[in-house]
Amino acid sequence: MAHPCEEVLSALVESVTASFAASPSLQDVLVIDGPPLANIEAADMVALGLSLTYAVGAAGDNRPAWGGVTSAPFDIRGSLQSWSGDNGLQPRRARALALLDGVDAVLKADQQLGGTCDRAYLSRWNYQPVESPQGASVVIEFTVRVDKRVFL
Repeated sequence: MAHPCEEVLSALVESVTASFAASPSLQDVLVIDGPPLANIEAADMVALGLSLTYAVGAAGDNRPAWGGVTSAPFDIRGSLQSWSGDNGLQPRRARALALLDGVDAVLKADQQLGGTCDRAYLSRWNYQPVESPQGASVVIEFTVRVDKRVFL
């Protein structure tokens, strides 16, 4: 049996990838599972199971309960970025927030992510603007909180 985090993270990656591919305004967004393995030049990217601030991409707790049921809530961290070669920060901020809204919409449409968990929802996020000689960029790190009961 797969670890609960593996089931949920795989379902989240599949759901976000499918939803973004079906959306005319999001179909050009690169969705990846974990850190990129090569230099990526995509203007807009969502990485699930990756955090730039924290050392871990996912973290959880196990709470044993009576009757062979364990409550196993955990967090999946993600990062998204919108970049351009110009200095217009406002369009990057608007695009990055639209990407975050896209992830949130996926979670709201199926809080159980195909039955892999009891509930998954966007629990927190932070916004980081960056302006450099290479252009404007906005990074948003976010956390998907997952509630899951495991029956032993």
